[in-house]
Amino acid sequence: MKIRVLCMFGGNSVEHEISILTALSAMEHLSAERYEAIPCYVSKQGELYHGPMLKKLSAYRNLDDLCRRLKPVHVERRYGQPMLVSNGSWHRFAIPFDVVLPLFHGVNGEDGSAAGFCRMLQLPFCESDVLCSAIGQDKGVQKRLLQQAGFPIVPYAELREGETQAQWEEKLADLRYPLIIKPAMLGSSIGIEKVTDADAGMAAIRRAFAYGDHVLAETCIEDLRELNCALLHTPYGYQSSAVEEVTHQGDLLDYDEKYRGSSKNAAVKKRKWLKEGELVVMVQRMTLALASLFELRGVARIDYLYDTATKQLYVNEINTIPGSLSSYLWEWEGVDLTQLLDLIIQDGIQAYRDRGKRISSYSTNLLQEVDLTGGKKR
Repeated sequence: MKIRVLCMFGGNSVEHEISILTALSAMEHLSAERYEAIPCYVSKQGELYHGPMLKKLSAYRNLDDLCRRLKPVHVERRYGQPMLVSNGSWHRFAIPFDVVLPLFHGVNGEDGSAAGFCRMLQLPFCESDVLCSAIGQDKGVQKRLLQQAGFPIVPYAELREGETQAQWEEKLADLRYPLIIKPAMLGSSIGIEKVTDADAGMAAIRRAFAYGDHVLAETCIEDLRELNCALLHTPYGYQSSAVEEVTHQGDLLDYDEKYRGSSKNAAVKKRKWLKEGELVVMVQRMTLALASLFELRGVARIDYLYDTATKQLYVNEINTIPGSLSSYLWEWEGVDLTQLLDLIIQDGIQAYRDRGKRISSYSTNLLQEVDLTGGKKR
């Protein structure tokens, strides 16, 4: 019997469209012999929809029109079986599924929300758990933990909305320009700016607050190389992927260069694999250490900054549900997306089985011992 995979994607996030691209690729590459892909699209308003057209890229040209043509649904458990159930009384259906594959990017999904939703309903799910996902999304908390654990990170400051400009300037005093300013809760290169002086910095900080209530400022490395390495949790321990050196035209790889102009990741065409043995080993070892520290599950990606002048490697950030599931990093290792998805799903199912062995509640009902007058029975 095929394993029925509920592919959840979209969501109320500025990375909504990137999530759709990841989901379309995943559903296309799931093994038809082993799995049945059941799409569950979450609109920008947080509503759940289902329909066969969700597997076609052309259906997403007009998102409002798409939602009008889809069936609103919700998730529930019936006698222990997870189900995707239609809303309303007309054309009712209930589709059973076995495991959830969250394919969200950014807040309200990748940030631990999807994992928490699955936990609350006791649904088997893939990828990292609630705490790890939340840390992966919140770059401020993430940097504090990395610093405490002794991992190298670039000098940074965390700025909060509601603080005065004088407070921001005080926090930035120990950093040197140019700086990188970015929202602390985003990915996909959204909202990131490079600034060269204090006036530009203050303006960039104010713009970044449009995306959230805290912002990061980081010292910019001038002689910079950006490196990526993915990891995979397996029954035999963590495995690291090939190491990619990111290439881009401007100072930063921004959202437009990453994604615009193609239905697929435009940056894929510019992949450059790192072949410097000593540096590759350094990146891969650090990736495995970070995986253990944060207890990552499924597939994740670690982004690094390498200062060519000082030969110092810095951890930049952790992505718990990376774009395209970082399939391109595994292809270099001979693992295609179909195989990668199989490993991710099997890891999620095993994680659910492991959680089932733990005590999470008691079979007794304490309320049976409570006196209706307000006191406990004696």
